[in-house]
Parts: sequence; C-alpha cells; structure tokens
Amino acid sequence: MSYRIANIVVNPQLSTIQNERVEPKVMQLLGFLVQYQGQVCSKQDILNEIWPRQVVADDVVTRLIFNLRGALGDDAKSPLFISTIPKKGYVFLVKAKPVPLISSNKKAITIIIGCCLLLGVMLTWYNWPESTHMSNYEVQRSLPITHQEGREYSYVTGEHFTGYFHEHDNLTKLVISEENHAHKVLIEDQWQKRSLIVVDELLLYIRFRDNNYQIIQQTLNGEWVVLFDTHTPIYSLSFDDETQTLLFNHYQNNDSVVLYSYSFMSKKVTPLVFENVTIPNKIYSPYYQVPQNILFFVGIEGRKPIIYGLKRKRDSYQYQINGFDKVTSLSQGKTTDELLVVGTYQFIQGIWSVSLKTGAKSIIFSHPDNDITQAYLSTKKHALYYSFQGQRVDLKEVSLQGKQNNLPKLNSTLVDKAARYSPDGKEIYFTSNRSGDYELYSYHKSTSLIRKISNLKATTIWHYSFSNDYSKVALVYSTDHIRLGVLDLASGKITNSTPLDEIKFPLGWSKDDKHIYISEHLSNITMYLYDAEKLVIKRKRPHIGLTAFELNTGEIVAFDYQTMRFVAYNFQTEQLTAMSEPVQEYMNLAPYNTYTNGKEVMLLYKEGMQKNVYRLLLSKIKSERRVTLVANLLQTGNMQAFSPNMSALLIADKDKSLNGNITSLQLK
Repeated sequence: MSYRIANIVVNPQLSTIQNERVEPKVMQLLGFLVQYQGQVCSKQDILNEIWPRQVVADDVVTRLIFNLRGALGDDAKSPLFISTIPKKGYVFLVKAKPVPLISSNKKAITIIIGCCLLLGVMLTWYNWPESTHMSNYEVQRSLPITHQEGREYSYVTGEHFTGYFHEHDNLTKLVISEENHAHKVLIEDQWQKRSLIVVDELLLYIRFRDNNYQIIQQTLNGEWVVLFDTHTPIYSLSFDDETQTLLFNHYQNNDSVVLYSYSFMSKKVTPLVFENVTIPNKIYSPYYQVPQNILFFVGIEGRKPIIYGLKRKRDSYQYQINGFDKVTSLSQGKTTDELLVVGTYQFIQGIWSVSLKTGAKSIIFSHPDNDITQAYLSTKKHALYYSFQGQRVDLKEVSLQGKQNNLPKLNSTLVDKAARYSPDGKEIYFTSNRSGDYELYSYHKSTSLIRKISNLKATTIWHYSFSNDYSKVALVYSTDHIRLGVLDLASGKITNSTPLDEIKFPLGWSKDDKHIYISEHLSNITMYLYDAEKLVIKRKRPHIGLTAFELNTGEIVAFDYQTMRFVAYNFQTEQLTAMSEPVQEYMNLAPYNTYTNGKEVMLLYKEGMQKNVYRLLLSKIKSERRVTLVANLLQTGNMQAFSPNMSALLIADKDKSLNGNITSLQLK
C-alpha cells in the first residue's frame, strides 16, 4: 500500500518514509497534512486530530513537524514540503487530492477511508500537474553580510565591486565595497533611495522625497547626475542591453502605471509602445533578460498579479505566469529558462524558482518572519543574496516594579533571544544568529562586553542550563538533528553530545554536577535523570517537569501535572510530596516563565501586553503555603528568565523600528 509524495516513498502500514521507520504519530501527521494540502492547518487542528479529547502542550506539534521534516529531508528555512505560516500553522506544499477528514468517532470506517486516502494520493502522483517541482538550489548555510543599525537593501555586484543602500535615522547611504577594500559611502543624504542597478561601471538608482522623484547616474568616485526628474512616483529600474535604454515604470494615476524608457543616446524619456499585445494598465518590476531578449514585468489586472514575458522583436507574449498572490521582484535564475521570483505563492512568502518551460514553481528559501524585498543570484560567487525588511528581536531587563534597565551594546540587528542569567546574576547569556548561525553568547552587565562562547553552527538553540560550578552548560540545539550536548564554558567546545528524538529541556544540575535533570514536555511529560558525563538516562519519572531545583541528593522541586502542584520528588526513594496547592492555568506555564530556588516559585502569566507575576511559597506543611501577586507589568515581548534573586526578569521583544539586512545563501 505504498505511495509517493514527489520523490518520497511512503508506506503507512510499515510507518516508513524512504524505508526509514517513523513513529505512528508522525505518519498520522503526514496523512493529515496531505489531506489538507494547500490549506493552513493550525496547531489546534493537529492536536484535535492526533490527540482528541486529550490535554497536551501544543509544543508537541513543533516536535512532530521537526521529525516529519527530517524524515522527508525538508528544510524549515527553504521548505519543499512543509512551510510554517507565522501565528497560523502549517501548509503542506505538494499537491495531493483532498480527502475528507477522518472523524474520531467513526473508527469502523477508518480503514476504508485510509485506503481512499492512499488511492487518492497515488492517483494525484500519476496525474501530477506541473505547478510545483523540486528546487535545484541546495542552500548550505545562511550568512548575514550586513548587520548595521537600520535597513540595508538593493544588493548589486559589478565586475570589481559590490553596492547596497543603508537607511537609518532619516538618512540613506549608497555604500560600495571594491575588491580588497573597506566599505565606502558614495553619498549620504535625506533622499530615500531604491532600485539600485549596475551598468558597466555606473550605478543607477531612483531617489525621492516629498513629491520629487529622480533617476540618478553615479560613478564610483562619487560624481552623480540627474537623468530624469518628475513629480509622480517611479518604482523600479531595468536596463535594456539591446537598445541601450533604461526601463522604468512610472505612475500616471490610480488606474495607470506604465513603462517608460530613457535613451542614453538621445537623453529623452518616452513611453514604451507595444503594437500587437494588450498591456495591463498597471505594470511593476520590469526586468530585461539579456540572453533571450525578453522583457519581463508584473501586470495587475483584477486582484492577482501576472508575470508577463514579452519578446521585444515579435511584440508577443512568450510567457504568462499565473498563481502568485504577490510579486515583489524578478531576476535571473541559474539558466535562461528560469526566473527568480520574490513573492507569495500558496501562502508561502519567499524566493521562488519558476521554470519558463513548464511554469512549475519551487521554493528556494522562505523567511516567514520578515518580508523579502529582493533576490540576486551571483553565479560567480555561487551564492544567492537577498534583502529583507522586518523586526529584530532585542533583549531587555525589567524589574518587578516595572523599571527597565538599559543594556548597552547587548542587542544586534538580528535576533537575540533565549536569555538566561548566570548563577551569580552578573552576566546574561543569550543565543543569537548574528554570526549567520545560532550560537551562545555572554554579556557582562558591568562592562557591557559581549563574548561569543560556542561554535555550534546551529539552526536554533532551544534551552540550556548551567552547572553549579559554573564551568559547563547543558543545552539542546539543532543542526541536522536535535541534540543534547554539554558545552565547556572556558573552551566553548562540546565535550559530549547525543541525538534526541524530540526537544527536551535541561532544567538543572545535581549539586555535585554529576547529573542533569532534563524534562520532556511534548509527546509525554517526563523528568529524566541524565548522567552528565555519558549523557545516558539513569532514571525517569512521568508526569513531572517545569522546574528541577535539587533540595537534597536526588530530590528536586518539580511540577506534578497529575495533581497540578509543585512537589518534592526523590529519584532514589520515588517518594513524591506536595509543596503547593493546585496551580491555576498551569498549561500556560513553561520552563522559561517559571523559576524556583527551592523555597519559593515565581510564575509569570501573559494576558495581552500585561504580565502578572506570582510568588508561591513552598512547604511540605500545608498551612505554610502562600500565593502572592507581586507585579503587574505592562510590557511587550516574550518572557525569557527570572533573575537569581527574583527581583527582575528578561524579556525578548521585537524592535518596532525599520530594520533589515542583506544575507548570502551559500549554495552547494
């Protein structure tokens, strides 16, 4: 009863994908996503399907998606099969014939419907429409090449230089870097700029402010001249190599945006005339492809954009590409029969490869948290450059009285998160992708010095916990697989690691640092006692997690999900003793918003922008237990950690200013 999804062989009876066995729930998730291909499936939809009438943490979905992507050989950064839609859920990209959802109370017909599902998928495969195909771009790694305050965009390369725009504090710079030389600012002023292109050794771009729009020609020595000046918007430039003219789209009125050309010979601007084809009233993103002598542009007729390819000598459309919900830019792919499109297709915003022969589309790279504004392929450097516009994530420290402590030099222009205090509270540890991969960093609060600690080259770092002697950190991170590792803080090297089948949370170390307490909050809620040297499980206890502060040898403070209380659990005697009364809304708690020193527990609940902080006094004697509301904080952002003295907390918040960088995708 095997079937195929693209080139992947799936056998539900054996629970195998490409002859590799997967857990049944991963197979169940795949079947569910295939049924609703092209539609957004929320985490709650998946929970209702796979765990009906059960209370489980929604992070379990993240773990299943991770495992399914691994089995399919998929990449979350440039998905071929499963794409994440921020704050909404997941979309299965590969086309399959929809099959009605199996009702949980109709078990008698489960097998029949299952067979129909397999048959539908098989028929879909044999009659596959060429709307999607496998990308021939294999991204090795992502590396930011600019990371200044503000926004950098419009990356171009000439024969011996590169250039881009940098916008910050109402000033926009044109920056170039010649071979083996430092970056040089050619011009800096209050004009906004866009659409940078290179023609020979000249830079051409649009600048504008108020109601004035200009096309500028600039040399590498800083000299510039205005080629065209107008009071209505100009959007994007392209160079027609055959006629030696500059093409641009020019706003006429609300119903008309037309193509114009600037002749370098006559110095005149004239509208482009097409005699034998009907031209859309609104035209954007002109791009002239030199090898085939084809002018591509985006036409808007109705609600959805259409990409047109016009053979200039014939005045006829060679290509007409439909299906995109949004198109931001067009550029050259690896071959003349391929177009790179920055846009949104089937809910997925990213960089797409479009075959001009078949019209098939494949996702090269998706950046779900930010808007990609441009893509540029350099075959010489074997890299795909893209610029994005979005919000960075910054860390801030807030006291329980609501006072914010400034942390100078801590935040980069990218994502700083997963912050923890050092045991003495003098340093802040955090993860960041400022080097292109996620690494662990430290920030000294008194000196403001930042130190890179690890060299993991991780796609993310999930959670970590320090040893009591302050020499090691246990962390769970992802490279090609999820791994548990012990990192030596002095050398920054992993001393030992082991693969995990799902995300786990290192919560604390034993007082002698010989053991690590690690919880699982996904498919099951379980506390594990790991040998810190060999990273093997010595003992486990189901239904407890959230915290792990060692009171005595082998005895920890943890949360019992069966009684909904904080308890003292002894791994040696297996005795469990209540330390608190039942906790309300306990399913909203997570390791990062819960902290204990063994005597009391700090809990944080989010209600919109407000954060309520509660203190629970722990005791084995019921009459000594107390619950106190200690703070109402009006703060945006996600909780990261409480300080060791429980007087402050760290929050990761999105910066609202205009940010964005240029990133290089290194291709295999």
